[in-house]
Amino acid sequence: MLARRLFDNSDALMSYANIPQVIFSPIQYSFCGMSEEEAAKKYQKENVEIYHTSFKPLEWEFLETKNDDVCYCKMILTKSDEVIKGFHYFGPNAGEIVQGFSVAFNRGITKKQWDSTVGIHPTCAEIFISLKYTRSAAPNAKKTGC
Repeated sequence: MLARRLFDNSDALMSYANIPQVIFSPIQYSFCGMSEEEAAKKYQKENVEIYHTSFKPLEWEFLETKNDDVCYCKMILTKSDEVIKGFHYFGPNAGEIVQGFSVAFNRGITKKQWDSTVGIHPTCAEIFISLKYTRSAAPNAKKTGC
């Protein structure tokens, strides 16, 4: 975007809202959008739903050094319209996952639209497509099997 503004006479402005972010630690963390606290403050806690799960990536299935449920993902949305307000992921390939999903997220995708996407198996990103546990119904949600 900067190069286009400097050398191509573009007048496009950068949006600083919902920039996908990644922490490249041994187990990566990525997110885009609001945290639970920000969503509760803006929309009131009772109007916010959290979908989440912990899981073990298939690629770790045969490693003796990885715990069973060390990875985690969650999606934060408003109950009334199910528009996704934030998503968070802790696990392998976090940068790739947040980069791909942030395009849809920044276009105001709903949980229903998100769920209608075909998940690619076996990937960690498909966990987001199959999120079915809410924090209110299953506080310790854990995905098992394929």
